[in-house]
Amino acid sequence: MTRTTPSKALNNNHAFSPEIQNLLSHIIQGLREKKAEDITLIELAPLDYAPADAYVIAHAGSHRQVEAIAESVEEQ
Repeated sequence: MTRTTPSKALNNNHAFSPEIQNLLSHIIQGLREKKAEDITLIELAPLDYAPADAYVIAHAGSHRQVEAIAESVEEQ
């Protein structure tokens, strides 16, 4: 399990398949558009028992911002 910034993780071509990289790029773009803070990507792909390839975690200043971020990510 590796915790990193999204830019570093997505620049590592061996970390994710092209499909997963594309999905993560869209998620991160949606987070950035709505000013999400402390965006962190946790790589789980190397773990045999991982429930996902990665988790993307971010912070928002209010409940309203969380809702806007969620809508933006869904639209991406």
